[in-house]
Amino acid sequence: MASILLLALISFSCNHPNDNQVSSRKAINSILDSVENIMDEDAKSADSLVQLIDPHSIKGRKLRARYGLFYTAVQFKNYQPFSSDSLIMESVRYYSRSKNTDYRFLSYYYLGCVYHELGKITDASVAFAQAEQLVDLIGNDHWKGLLYYRLGCIYKESYYLNRAKEYFDKASLFYENEDNYSRSLLSLSQAASCESDMLHFDAADSIYMLIQQCATSNKNEGYFKKAVYFRFLNYVFSDKLDSATVLLDKYHSIIDSPNIDNFSPIVLAMYYNKINDYSRSESYLKIGKDHIKTGGDSIYWFYCNFVMAEHKGEVQKALDYQKECTSLQYEDLRRNLYKSVLGAQKDYFYKVVELEAEKKKNRNTIIVSSIVILAFILSSLLYVSLKRRREAELKKRDYLCAINELTTQISLKQDKISKLNDKVREMLRQQFNPTDYLYTRYYEQIDDSKKAERLYGVIRRQMEDFTNPKNIDRIDELLDESFDGIMTKVLSLGPNIKEKDLLLLRFVLAGFSSKSIAAILGDTHLNINQRKKRLLDKIQIASPKLMDELSIALNSK
Repeated sequence: MASILLLALISFSCNHPNDNQVSSRKAINSILDSVENIMDEDAKSADSLVQLIDPHSIKGRKLRARYGLFYTAVQFKNYQPFSSDSLIMESVRYYSRSKNTDYRFLSYYYLGCVYHELGKITDASVAFAQAEQLVDLIGNDHWKGLLYYRLGCIYKESYYLNRAKEYFDKASLFYENEDNYSRSLLSLSQAASCESDMLHFDAADSIYMLIQQCATSNKNEGYFKKAVYFRFLNYVFSDKLDSATVLLDKYHSIIDSPNIDNFSPIVLAMYYNKINDYSRSESYLKIGKDHIKTGGDSIYWFYCNFVMAEHKGEVQKALDYQKECTSLQYEDLRRNLYKSVLGAQKDYFYKVVELEAEKKKNRNTIIVSSIVILAFILSSLLYVSLKRRREAELKKRDYLCAINELTTQISLKQDKISKLNDKVREMLRQQFNPTDYLYTRYYEQIDDSKKAERLYGVIRRQMEDFTNPKNIDRIDELLDESFDGIMTKVLSLGPNIKEKDLLLLRFVLAGFSSKSIAAILGDTHLNINQRKKRLLDKIQIASPKLMDELSIALNSK
């Protein structure tokens, strides 16, 4: 497959004959498609392909982001050193706003890989945590395995062993889902190593036994030997020397293999030291001096030499070896303490990443929500405005109906009042038969004082007859009929109103003028007006509600 792709790329390279590099957009995208398809299985061929692209000819942010992503991925898979994060950061900035979840995940993942290679552990953990936020949105189990394995390495380096083991276990499961047993065994071996570092030797031995069985089933000799070695190492560290001896005897052919890397000579020296076989321990110590790879190996080497010197009675040598061993233990302890502190920071940075990722995830949602909320507010305002307008129209109609009703009622009142006045005047005409006896028409026009006196006497008698109880009752009936029982309500006030004031009120409500009332009651019209005002003030104090009804009746005339 790789050869076919290379042949295709030779034809692509013809578009730039000067330096044999591809420069057209279409050709670059075709190469990147091929790189994406093969880089996980054939990293070297993918590197050959990506080197055919002329980076200076790449135009457009989208294409540069894609090139930066896969160029970084291929370089990392081929163990190429990195000097900066500038290229992959260009991809991260672009894909962090893109809807392409797969590329966003890969950009964060490879940013973390670059930081890890540069020794920026904290920055690497932040980038990996951002990638982890997208795990549920991608369907590629291989990528998930890569991420969780890297996170396990980060936490293991920071001596956060519990968390590291959790990630190695997850990585193993995802690798197993894609039938990648080699990587699954690698992840399991790292998980077992975390258990050993936490001195959980039994748990570590269980995992190594599982690795041993899987390696046997898949005929993976390398992991089989590694599982045997680490089981032996755990037995030595946990002082289970009988189990170590059984394992050593059972796989003696492997241990005596010419490839000394199968078993560390320092570990063998420790084993023989513990079973008091000092001659063999010393021989392995001599070999082990050239196989020291880690600080732990140095500590064990000096410790074994200290035991050997002490056994031989070489006190000064024993003291020197013990001093070196103690110094290395102190340095290792200080380094581990620092890593623990660094590891303790991971939860904080992880939470920061979660918040940042959530902000980016919800940025579009917030914008859409803001638009929806704004639209809702505007529609609500419009609805309220229309509702108020409808309510105003309804109120206007109600007011018009009320006005029409009041107008009708006023008209009816006016009719009642007119009929009342007609009835009262009819009473007067019947009472004063003929009407020419009216005081206001004749009394003031008579020059003869004797005739005037006689006429006045007649009028006074007729006035007295007009105001007799029978006529007063008839007037009260007419007033109650016209004004909803007004006189009954006035009379209910009791002795607070004098009888002459009640008579005055009857004539006022009946619509008589002050002069006519003055003629009937034998008083001046000025006094009538004053008496009327005092009477209404008294009723206002005694019953404001009744006064409101009287005001309506009086204002209606």
